[in-house]
Amino acid sequence: MPRRPVTATVRCAKPGCGERAHFEYDSQRDRQESDRRRKDHPWRCYRHTNEDEVLSATNAERTTVLTAVKVGHGHGPLPGLSWRAEGASSGSGLASGPGFKAIASDLPEGARLIVTARIELPDEPSTR
Repeated sequence: MPRRPVTATVRCAKPGCGERAHFEYDSQRDRQESDRRRKDHPWRCYRHTNEDEVLSATNAERTTVLTAVKVGHGHGPLPGLSWRAEGASSGSGLASGPGFKAIASDLPEGARLIVTARIELPDEPSTR
């Protein structure tokens, strides 16, 4: 007999947040297993997963520094370079965002990519 998909709606665990997510499972058993895991690791919405990274009126600027490094793999370095944040264990050869793309292997090892995002609030409240 084929299994029927089961859908669950979950609220963000951050008190006062109304965000919800919808998860689909292959079976009721899969959903119950997920519910058990969520007791130890409650789901948080994107805004509340890494709150210090979310730009807002009170957190108006963030800067990230990535360095082009060789990546080792068991028997020696892999070809090319990868962008890594300080203390990170992984990275990617391509960093991109609005208005830029930076390929680590196009630059010398040790090159730094400094990306700053800043919110500028209007001087006066806008009327819409």
